[in-house]
Amino acid sequence: MKKIIIYSEIDWNFLDQRHHHLARFFAKLDYEVEFVERVYSRLPTISFFIKFLYKKLLKKDDKFIKPLPKNITLRKSLFLPDISIIFSIYNYALWFFVERYKQKDALIYSFVDNTFVIGKRLNKFSLFNKSVFDIIHNWWEFPWHKKKHIKSVNFCTEFFDLIVTDSIAINKKLSKFRHKLHLMLPGVTENWFQYRCEPYSDSVKPVFFGNLRSNSDLELIDFISSNFSIDIYGIIDPAIEKKVKDYPYKGKIDSKLLPKIISKYNCIILPYSDDNFSLSISPAKFFESMATGALIISRANFSNLPGYDKFCLRIADKLGPAIYDDIIERMESQSIIKNDQVNEAKYHTWTSRFNELKLFLNI
Repeated sequence: MKKIIIYSEIDWNFLDQRHHHLARFFAKLDYEVEFVERVYSRLPTISFFIKFLYKKLLKKDDKFIKPLPKNITLRKSLFLPDISIIFSIYNYALWFFVERYKQKDALIYSFVDNTFVIGKRLNKFSLFNKSVFDIIHNWWEFPWHKKKHIKSVNFCTEFFDLIVTDSIAINKKLSKFRHKLHLMLPGVTENWFQYRCEPYSDSVKPVFFGNLRSNSDLELIDFISSNFSIDIYGIIDPAIEKKVKDYPYKGKIDSKLLPKIISKYNCIILPYSDDNFSLSISPAKFFESMATGALIISRANFSNLPGYDKFCLRIADKLGPAIYDDIIERMESQSIIKNDQVNEAKYHTWTSRFNELKLFLNI
């Protein structure tokens, strides 16, 4: 059986991301898929450990469990962040004596910039078949251990056999590697097209789904919540739990059930800030949101994404009464462009994305 090892910075039980869609795609092709969870790019905080132990001792673990398809197995990463000489020595030993034997004849697919997943300076002793570095984070601007990550990501772009990115900006940045570079924007699964959002009917029903983090546009969430109320599905970063404690939080939902639930709303909020970080990312939620036919609202500049300027209401930085009127006016006309919005989303399925990726990988 063919084998792929996916090195991920998130757990399998996290909200559906590119990592999970990739694993399922290869599993359906009868690959033996090893999903290596939580390759840390920085040391967890003390508060993280305290909360982790608290949940374990009181058995308050998250009850949401993502189904594990056939041909996919999970294992925890033992790599440490490449931030000290001691950690480097440990990572070298771990890769040379343990990990490289697990990699024999496998396709290595890494979402992390930890160079030890391919052996770093010992990569000439590797046993894997091919290596792929998928850049879905702007590692050059990573806020922790920035100099270390710049060195690591530059090494990865040099020594991985192939490079994939979901960012048009990063694709341009890496143009000198175009002989081994592939741009793969995010996609949407076909089950999102089974449902359409509810009509306007004189009431705005906004929703957020995904991972609400400390760098999310919480000011926009506050504005929407105070004017229309908003339901939240997914994950809330513990660092902002107190700030959003009054929002109606609905918890995590199985990705198969999410499209039906989101279809009960007619307005989807993408709370990304209007900054340089947003210019280098391509959120999958945009294409999923388009597939619902709902009005999409954000303050971020994602003009590089196909359909964004046409189908998303990008509101001004300064929030006020005029913005409320803009939302109502656009909501009333959403039914006119709704079908065009859904049809545009159909050009951006994960199936088409991965079929193109398979051709690029030449497997």
